[in-house]
Amino acid sequence: MSESKKSKKPIATDLLDEAEVKLFENAMIGVRRIESTSLKSGYTVKKEISQIRDEALENLENGSFISLIEGENIEVRSVDLNRVDFECLKRGELAVQGRIDLHGKKQKEATIAIKEFFRVAILKKHRCLLVICGRGLRSFDNKAVLKELLVELFTHGVLSRFILGFCSAKPRDGGTGALYVLLRRKRAS
Repeated sequence: MSESKKSKKPIATDLLDEAEVKLFENAMIGVRRIESTSLKSGYTVKKEISQIRDEALENLENGSFISLIEGENIEVRSVDLNRVDFECLKRGELAVQGRIDLHGKKQKEATIAIKEFFRVAILKKHRCLLVICGRGLRSFDNKAVLKELLVELFTHGVLSRFILGFCSAKPRDGGTGALYVLLRRKRAS
């Protein structure tokens, strides 16, 4: 028996028929493991990407939002929002129909203000809003408390059923200290 035959690991044949197993084994002839230290950093990146994917899938199951939060940049979209429209929102191409500035407000004040702002915007049938929350650079521990509050309200609070997606604004509109929010045309049931 050749050495390559001895080192083969068994394949889960209960999921595959014999022809598929043979096809796979034939395709793997001559394949060997790559032993290189230069790939170790790539493995870390793949692990981070898989963690992001797992978190996104968990969000799909829990709240039907796909989110990507990297540093101060936020991108969150409902599974109902197509990528083309979300890309337009991210590029700041949609006309902002309403804006609110929450700078200097405490969490409770900001929650009341944002709910009232959304109530009026929904009644006026606005689609794209700009919510300025600041980056949190002057708050305790330089933490973006209002931004975290908004993410929670928009994804899990009473406002989530009205929102298709939101993301960090372009620099001209406040950058990572502001969020573009895209509302649904009709209220989700």
